[in-house]
Amino acid sequence: MADTGGNSVVLIAAVGIGGLIIGAFSGSGSKKANREKLAYIKDDGLYYTNLKKLKKDPVEFTDELAEDSRDYSFSGIMIPTNVLEFSKDGKYCYYPDRIDSGGAFRLMKKKIGSKKDSEKIDSDVKSFKVEESGMVIYQKKNDALYAWDGKEKIKLDSDVAYYKVAKEGGAVIWEIQDGEEYKLYYQKPGKKGEKKKLESGVSEILDTNDDFSRIIILKNDAVYLIEKQGEKVKLAGDILDVKGMNADDLTFYYTAEADQIMTAADYVADDVGQDTYDSYRYDSLRKDLREREIQDGTKELYYFNGKEKQLISNRVKQINFSGQGVMIYGQPEEEDIPKLRLSEIYTAGDVESYVREAQDDLELYLIAGGESKALNADSLQRFKNDKDNKLIYALEGLNDEEERDLVTINYGKGKFGEIKTIDEDVENLEDLFNGSIYYYKDLTAMGIREIYTAMGKW
Repeated sequence: MADTGGNSVVLIAAVGIGGLIIGAFSGSGSKKANREKLAYIKDDGLYYTNLKKLKKDPVEFTDELAEDSRDYSFSGIMIPTNVLEFSKDGKYCYYPDRIDSGGAFRLMKKKIGSKKDSEKIDSDVKSFKVEESGMVIYQKKNDALYAWDGKEKIKLDSDVAYYKVAKEGGAVIWEIQDGEEYKLYYQKPGKKGEKKKLESGVSEILDTNDDFSRIIILKNDAVYLIEKQGEKVKLAGDILDVKGMNADDLTFYYTAEADQIMTAADYVADDVGQDTYDSYRYDSLRKDLREREIQDGTKELYYFNGKEKQLISNRVKQINFSGQGVMIYGQPEEEDIPKLRLSEIYTAGDVESYVREAQDDLELYLIAGGESKALNADSLQRFKNDKDNKLIYALEGLNDEEERDLVTINYGKGKFGEIKTIDEDVENLEDLFNGSIYYYKDLTAMGIREIYTAMGKW
């Protein structure tokens, strides 16, 4: 699915205005505009209202959001990634109309406050993004990628597997599949913009800055920087997974295979003499222990600070959460596992089972930048990252518990690692919106939940 540049759905609940809220949007505008503009679905129609002008009738964009409601029902919760967008100045709205059973739709443009009919941009569209200049980038259901400048559409490429639109500068990047990898292209749509191939054999686009002057890719298990559409520069290699990438300052975390390969013999103390009874069995067991490699699942975790790598831990078992510049991970509580006695085991498999069981109990750590700290929490799920306030919202409790505590984990200076309980008996988190968390409580027999914020019931 195409990257939509940050205008994701943030509010979902059945509320008093009579429909399903699907998002508050402002295009590239201010946070103030973002709080004021609200779109919602009612009776298969798409509506818009201004929260500061609720006495005015809402604007109806379409009364036929679905082509056939029997095939595409909007009852219940819907979480699309890109429902509608406003132009930067807030004068125009771009929205879908007559969505078919496969998710394709007519892409429409309407001037807010105008009595004129909406303008159709194209049909059979499956995703779109409005660039800050007003250029519309969209992909059709046949995977062709287009740009619309307000007068005509320009075909950028066919068979596009993924695309992303810059927040600044009017650039687009996209990938064309080539076997199991991708070719990466760049273009500034317009009369002078030409398609440029940046790289082949790309595994993944990891991150970009706002104007695509920095593009970070993964290729051949290594991280590369493509700066100003030039030659790639290698940042780090021998990588298993990349987390928390930030193209602006070139910082990220990554995991790698542990250098040291452990065998079952490393976890056994030989307390059996050579001349003991049944020495043949023990000699055979010793050989099996030396040959039995134990893959305990732990990896090395590194932080790349923009210039060089820094080892954080060589015992990471799992990554619980990762965001830009921050991460929560788990590693075994015991650093040195007590050794078993050779006289007390029968097979090398007994040792491997013992090691795996000993490393199942994990201690959670918070890391931001190169700073790491153990967290006073046993189990955390459903993470939401408030980057502006340097808080992670999460549910604390065991997996088999239906209701857990809602907590915040602080990764700001002065309160790094502080955990604070916000509410109890919380069932699930919905999303963050302008610094407030929305979450569910009080499941009824009819399956209806009430939605809350950290400020109280919404």
